[in-house]
Amino acid sequence: MLTYRDGTAAKDNPSLKLHSNSFLIQFYSDGIGITNPLGPKKDKHKLTLYYFLLEDLPDFVKSMFQSTGLVGICPTKFLSIQTNRMKFFEPIIKDLNHLQTTGLVVQTFSGQLHFAFSLFAADNLASHEIGGFQQNFNSGQFCRLCHISYKFRLIPLTEISFLPRTVTTHDAYIRQAVNLFNTRPVAGVVGESPLSRLIAFHAIKSLPDDLMHDYAEGINKNFVFI
Repeated sequence: MLTYRDGTAAKDNPSLKLHSNSFLIQFYSDGIGITNPLGPKKDKHKLTLYYFLLEDLPDFVKSMFQSTGLVGICPTKFLSIQTNRMKFFEPIIKDLNHLQTTGLVVQTFSGQLHFAFSLFAADNLASHEIGGFQQNFNSGQFCRLCHISYKFRLIPLTEISFLPRTVTTHDAYIRQAVNLFNTRPVAGVVGESPLSRLIAFHAIKSLPDDLMHDYAEGINKNFVFI
């Protein structure tokens, strides 16, 4: 089975270029409600949690609850503001960048452990928030992978094609969005990612597909199971 190390993003990862045997650190985000999930106030006390996982652990170890580490917890409403997101992730980025550049020395281990950031896994909404993309999927260029427009979403890909997003064009869109004071999306981009200063992170390369929602709410309705 192929892993992150087999992809093009790994080949461009500066930490892996320096130490190819680095342990891969994957981030994961999810939201939880700590009150009654029904009713108009269900999101009043919603929390966003961030976790990390070492990808190089054996599968049976990764599946264990204790293999997942908690990075941080924050009220979701606080993170809805760009400046707050930047402030929240600042110490996390600082620590992770230090870990990637300096490594870790263990007294009982003859050598130094090196680490590299790989991916940030989340659902589509959280990925768009982290990546600096528009969080409205009902208009404009709503996809973070390509430049499909909402009005063409139902046309089969056998009849039409869309340009994929690239690092170069994405960075240009960010500059345009910043010049507009983040008042409206530019090709689906609303601003800079709060993780933009994290070594090896880029919104185009580091946010994988949300397969569960894409399948269940996207292509699944086109299949009939017998």
